[in-house]
Amino acid sequence: MKKVLLTIATAFMALSLNAQIENFDGVSTGSFTYQGGDASAFNTAATPPEGSSSAKCGYSKRFPNDAYDNIQYTLTNNLSSEDVAGLKNGTKKLKMNLATNADAGIRVLIKLNATGTTEYNSEYDVRTTKGGSSFQWEELTFAPNVNIGSLANGSVNVLTIFFAIEGFGSSNEFFFDDLRIETVSSIENDNNTFINAMTPNPANGLVTLNMPVVGTAKATLIDATGKVVAFFDNKVMSGMYKGQLDVSQLNEGIYFVSLVVDGKNVKVQPLIVNK
Repeated sequence: MKKVLLTIATAFMALSLNAQIENFDGVSTGSFTYQGGDASAFNTAATPPEGSSSAKCGYSKRFPNDAYDNIQYTLTNNLSSEDVAGLKNGTKKLKMNLATNADAGIRVLIKLNATGTTEYNSEYDVRTTKGGSSFQWEELTFAPNVNIGSLANGSVNVLTIFFAIEGFGSSNEFFFDDLRIETVSSIENDNNTFINAMTPNPANGLVTLNMPVVGTAKATLIDATGKVVAFFDNKVMSGMYKGQLDVSQLNEGIYFVSLVVDGKNVKVQPLIVNK
């Protein structure tokens, strides 16, 4: 293996507990009200499609001419001030698992507000990347859309889920599970963060990685055959993760930098070495 110089300073940001809002395990943290689509089909104890580790999940069915399903979830207790503040400043994200036979690319929204308010205080959305008759599960991470600053810490207790369909003429089914708030790294939040953090690319000398992470991180350099060329284990420090990699002694070609945070592979990005 050719010699590779690695200079590393790592970051560790203290994790707070993730908030499980609803996982349909029979111990509910609130109550559902179904306001759109086929109300008779709505089910909070449905058997999930293959690929889920859960015994039960939520289920809804949209009529052909409905624009969306509207599912309102009222929490027994308000979201914590810490969770709401995290959603506002970007250190926390709303997540949910979904399997649907609707075409990929549908818009899923979650709006947050308090009981008795006439307008929604905040909106988060995402578009699906999977769909079709096979009901493939995917993890949705919701991005803030509008009026994020108007969320009042400690007052949010209503989440309304919309499965929005652009177009009519067919019925669609939605299996959903594990509605939650997670503290996640910006690497996981933003598909472009890792790409922009690794410079230069292509490279023929020193490559720099500079990124925030939440947890203990490990990066590995892999060649096109899957062989590990270099790797480094990180120290736990307070601050930013900074890594430098000298690729001047490597052969030209495409390599891959794999980033693992707390044992979870969160990103793999190509690194091109040229001379």
